[in-house]
Amino acid sequence: MKIYPIISYSVDSNTCVLEDKETKAVCIIDPGFSQRHLERIISAIEKINGNLKFIINTHCHYDHIANCEHFKGVKIFMQKNDGEAVLEQNDEKILSYFFGMKVPKINGIEFVDDNEIINLGKTTLKILHTSGHTSGSISVYEEKTKSLFSGDLVFSGGVGRTDLASGNFEQLKDSIDKILKLNFKTLYPGHGDIGNYKDVKNIRKFL
Repeated sequence: MKIYPIISYSVDSNTCVLEDKETKAVCIIDPGFSQRHLERIISAIEKINGNLKFIINTHCHYDHIANCEHFKGVKIFMQKNDGEAVLEQNDEKILSYFFGMKVPKINGIEFVDDNEIINLGKTTLKILHTSGHTSGSISVYEEKTKSLFSGDLVFSGGVGRTDLASGNFEQLKDSIDKILKLNFKTLYPGHGDIGNYKDVKNIRKFL
């Protein structure tokens, strides 16, 4: 698998485009919300010349999901708690108002849960239910590259907020303990710089 990180210049989420090198199958993790960020994603996929198979949203917040509207007909994977919030256009949980934007209309969501496997060509992606930032937050683990895509659970220098709708600090700590049981090497967070296992371990000591 090859990873193309698209680090946000502003308040968009980070995005990762994943490519199964053998089959050229491609997926997007968290497509962000701005037009500028969307153009960077589309450019990356065009350069790969890959076949976009699906999107994984790590959670339901607007800055991570709104560009899903652009990818009509593409399957979207989310954990049920947050996926239902998106289908119901529940802005208390989506937080479109926080960005001064309208609630996005996103369909084609399929629910995934803890330890479920999604295949991207011949690449295996493991879903981990890592609640805390939201009740339906997930992380994605790819064992061969030892890559963890954490959404807003944990960053290279801190953790996601738990004071928003369905956030829970105790659950967040438990979820960080959960990912620390994995043998990951590289952390691809929802915001900020790319990190590693040691970063997460050091952050956990202070929670």
